[in-house]
Amino acid sequence: MKHCPYCSIDYPTSNANCPACQAADAEVKCDNCGTIHKASFCPNCGFGVNDVLRVCPKCGKKTKERCCPDCGFNFTIQSKSVPAQPPPAITVNVTSSPAPLPVYRPMPNTNPEGKRTVAIALGLVLFAPVGVLLMWIYKKKWNRILKIVLSAVSGIFFFACIVPAMVSGSKPATTPDGYTIPAVQEVSGHLGNYEVEILHAAVEKKGSYSDDKVIIITYKWTNNTTTDAKFEYTFDEKVYQDGILCEKAYAPDLETNADAAIKPGASIEVKRAYSSMGTSGNIEIQISERYSTKTKVVKEYREGG
Repeated sequence: MKHCPYCSIDYPTSNANCPACQAADAEVKCDNCGTIHKASFCPNCGFGVNDVLRVCPKCGKKTKERCCPDCGFNFTIQSKSVPAQPPPAITVNVTSSPAPLPVYRPMPNTNPEGKRTVAIALGLVLFAPVGVLLMWIYKKKWNRILKIVLSAVSGIFFFACIVPAMVSGSKPATTPDGYTIPAVQEVSGHLGNYEVEILHAAVEKKGSYSDDKVIIITYKWTNNTTTDAKFEYTFDEKVYQDGILCEKAYAPDLETNADAAIKPGASIEVKRAYSSMGTSGNIEIQISERYSTKTKVVKEYREGG
């Protein structure tokens, strides 16, 4: 095979010129090893320019040697016409029963210590007495100082956070004075350092030239602090009509003393207006100290009561 040094293509030896660039001074490419040279014999493997590679009749390997390097066929002794031997036939016994499928068996738990550690950690966080007890029983290899520190931290967290939450959730709400607010509706009560009484509720027209109705709630409150206070900035009120929250209404002619400041020990009546939902039913009033939901005063009325 020839090789063009200008365009680097290979072409048959029978061609006088390169089919791509028509160059005549071609080099020789060895058919055996692919070495490019200009001699009559390959300087790498000794394969001649006019030599022909032998094709092994058994495996199809091309070689210049007397014996095939893959299957050992001897070209000088054995006939070149020997056909390649077919691979041996594989017989299958169709009457034999199929192999049984593998049965899955779960692996046994080889790491019980890991689950035990997780249980101890959850106990230390959620319920310190159990977690600390399990840690001292099963974790004897742990450092003693580490166990003491974990016991102290878990105990502090338990008594500071878990116990108060359990106690507060199991007891009914109480006022700062210590008496329990029962389930019945209250008329008055203590809200922090203040005393509030819901006097009455009524539904009135918003004005002379308007048919819109508003709910007027009258409160009486006492300032028991050491500084002046205003009703508007001291309490949060919610009024429900048939279970629907009523919004504050703008009725300056009907509201009184909401923004009036009173001295410590003084009492005053306050009227507040809320938009009526236009339905008949219960009016429920809730009032609590601002920024505190622990205690509140609740009272129910029939509309117009």
